[in-house]
Amino acid sequence: MWNIAVWGVGMKHEKILDNINVLIEKASSIRNNLNLYVIASIKQKTATNFDYTNQSVTTSYLSLMDLQEIMSYFQSYGVYTVLYTDIEDYLSDYYKGNLTEKPGLIFETSPKGIGRGKDALIPCLCDIEGIKHLGPTANVNCLCSSKYQWTSILSSHGISVPRSYFFTNHAWISPPPAGEKYILKLNYECASIGLTANSVIVNNGTNLTVKAEHLSKVFSQTVLAQEFVNGYEVEVPMLINSKFAVALPPVGLSYNSVRNLDTTFFNYDTIYNDDYGFYDFRTENEKIANELSACVYKIANILDLNGYIRIDFRVKQNGSYYVIDINNDPCINSHGSFLASLTYLGLPKETIAPLLIGNCMI
Repeated sequence: MWNIAVWGVGMKHEKILDNINVLIEKASSIRNNLNLYVIASIKQKTATNFDYTNQSVTTSYLSLMDLQEIMSYFQSYGVYTVLYTDIEDYLSDYYKGNLTEKPGLIFETSPKGIGRGKDALIPCLCDIEGIKHLGPTANVNCLCSSKYQWTSILSSHGISVPRSYFFTNHAWISPPPAGEKYILKLNYECASIGLTANSVIVNNGTNLTVKAEHLSKVFSQTVLAQEFVNGYEVEVPMLINSKFAVALPPVGLSYNSVRNLDTTFFNYDTIYNDDYGFYDFRTENEKIANELSACVYKIANILDLNGYIRIDFRVKQNGSYYVIDINNDPCINSHGSFLASLTYLGLPKETIAPLLIGNCMI
């Protein structure tokens, strides 16, 4: 595993660009011999056999415009691409021998359905068949998909996370103290599924439990209550391979052009409508931005992360910060912080294709 003392704390702008250039050069040396299979779930196109009643898992799917943008990155880079908009179609063709040639690389985004292990299916297949996967490995996908588990691991290693309480089998493992403000989250979901304007609650001793029980029943899964953190929301994209890791510049999220969100948070409707903006968090607080960058290297080492990842924080006005999410399938189109972060380094959005390819090939 790469050494945090070498790759982490105090990494300069020039060193980040040096490592990015290593990835780009690796991709450039092999791109003419690559074929890339893209498996993407698309809104109003991919058949979703199992879904939630009130909030659809399709909020995490790509629109046709999103898909076109992502495909253009790889195609303009000169990589031969094959598209599947349903994983079942790909698996059918793969096992029936209907593919024109074996995939050299697979890029998957937005696995369909609501199964807990859905993120691990394609990475497992890639491991079995010796195919390179642009995203994280199966074990990383499973770990990052379980909020309470990775939160507990980070907390045990001294990483600041909000105080968290786990609701399972109709009861709390340990009850959240009354009189404090919490945000209720589904333990296994992304894209703010399950989050509404009423998800932040001051616990009066019973209301938090009633809400948790309701969420658990509606979405058929465990629930996490976390201490609610007022302040800024910041995302740090990462690229991690077997030799080194690169944390891209931290990206602040704004709402109605307001940077300090205070009590505002991004719920299902906000994410579904892409109702947020980005800014370079270094221009807001360079010292804290550097601390967040150092922190994500520690997290990547502790959890043995790989692929491309995004780690999200809430930052209080006094500068204290807390890890609130680890996204194992971060958005790489114009709605996501990955591209925004690249522009803060002076790189065009088209850089994303060689970065992801180079990162999985090293």
